[in-house]
Amino acid sequence: MSTLLTLITLLTLWPLEKAAQPEDWTIGQYKVERSYESSGDLRYSIIRNGETLYSDTAGQFWFVTVSKGKPSTSSPEPVTNDVTGDGIPDLIIETVPLHSDCCWSYEVFSLGPKFKQVAKAEGFKSPMSFEDVNGDGIAEIVGEDSNFYTWYASPRIVLKLDDGEYKLSSSLMRRKPPTLAGLRAKVAELKKEPVYAGFPVAPDVYRYMIDLIYSGNESAAWRVLEIALPEKAAERKDFKDELIEQLKKSAYWPSIQEMNHASS
Repeated sequence: MSTLLTLITLLTLWPLEKAAQPEDWTIGQYKVERSYESSGDLRYSIIRNGETLYSDTAGQFWFVTVSKGKPSTSSPEPVTNDVTGDGIPDLIIETVPLHSDCCWSYEVFSLGPKFKQVAKAEGFKSPMSFEDVNGDGIAEIVGEDSNFYTWYASPRIVLKLDDGEYKLSSSLMRRKPPTLAGLRAKVAELKKEPVYAGFPVAPDVYRYMIDLIYSGNESAAWRVLEIALPEKAAERKDFKDELIEQLKKSAYWPSIQEMNHASS
């Protein structure tokens, strides 16, 4: 009986021990390794000639695959892409903490003759995508500003690599302002939707306003509010003030504000 119990115990533990073994992949002269920490975190390491060049931990991590003309995807195995336009293969690692839905981070590593951490972008409450927005051979980070999640809105942001940092790109977010006739037609369409408690206009109306602001058309956003609430100046002012206060909570507000002032 004792022998049987020992055998059962060994068979039970064997998959766990097997899973705890490090995994590694070879990319040219580099080796990428995944190992397991006692805390439950995963460790990812980039090694060359036996020397660990970079190592960090995360609750979970994936490798990002960038495809021309499509949103990027995540893969359990590493793949390289030239996302900086210098002709050198880059490795993108996507991470998220253990037992938490916040926040997603992205690290870009250059795996050429000289190893380099190109940039790290972090603090995203939802996964982002690497896409070449303007076709210049350099991938931008595209996704949602989570600042308006409590408003059931998710304005699009584009972050461009700039001197080792991913920064909001006004030039790639700015759009041509709509005509007054176009605004009137749009509001007439969106006003048909139900209005949520606590808001003076339907969600699709204020979502449209937010999208206008995030494309450098703040003045058009306030015109939308005038069209939607033509005889309610007090409600318009209160809602405008509330929206501006929420905008100020965005990590990207200084750049968004500058974009709108530059286009006005």
